[in-house]
Amino acid sequence: MNLLKRITKKSEVNYKYDHYKSLDFITVFCFFMTTSTGDYRYILKLDDYENLPDVNIDELKEVWDNINSEFEDTDESNGAVIHFTRSKSVHGMEKEYLMLYNLYNMLCIAPEHELTLQECNHAKITPDPKKIHKRLKALSNKIELKRKDIKEVSENTEKLDIWEIIARIEDFRGFNIDVHKTSMRQYIAIKKTLNGRKRQNNAEGRN
Repeated sequence: MNLLKRITKKSEVNYKYDHYKSLDFITVFCFFMTTSTGDYRYILKLDDYENLPDVNIDELKEVWDNINSEFEDTDESNGAVIHFTRSKSVHGMEKEYLMLYNLYNMLCIAPEHELTLQECNHAKITPDPKKIHKRLKALSNKIELKRKDIKEVSENTEKLDIWEIIARIEDFRGFNIDVHKTSMRQYIAIKKTLNGRKRQNNAEGRN
C-alpha cells in the first residue's frame, strides 16, 4: 500500500470514530490512560479500549494538546499530572527532533537518493535542508523551555498515583467513582472539594 493510500485509509478510520474534545466530556479513565501511555487513541470514544484502532495519530495529538492545556489552566494544583504530561510532551518533541535531524543529514549527504526522498515523503516534509534546519532550531528552543517548565513544576511535586487520589476521593464521598463515566471536569470539582475539606480540617486542628 503506497503512502497516499495509507494516509487516506487512516483519515477514513478517524472519520468513523468520534473523540473527546474537552474536559467537560473526556472520562477520567481516558484522560489518565492517555497521560500514562502517551497513546492519543485513548481520547477516542470506544466501547472497548483493549484493541485500539489504527488511526491518524497526528490529528488526535492536536486535540489532546488542547485538552491538556485546558487541564493545566483549570487545575494548576495538580502538579504531579502537569509534570507528567509536560514530560510526555518533551519526549514527543525530542523524538521529532531526532527524526528531523536524521532527515537533515540525509538531505545534506544524499539529497537525490530514493531513500531520502521516501523518508521525507513519509514524514510529510519538504526536502529542503534550510527549512528543516530552521525547524530544528525552533524545536530545540521549545524543548529547552519545556524542560525549564518541568523543572519548576517538579520541585514541589509528589509522585503521580491516580488510583490513590481516587481512593481518597471515594473515602471522602462515601461511594465509588466510575472512572469510565466520570468526566475530568467532575473529577477536578470533586478533588477541589476534597482539598478544601482537608484545609478546613487542618485549620480546625490548629485551633
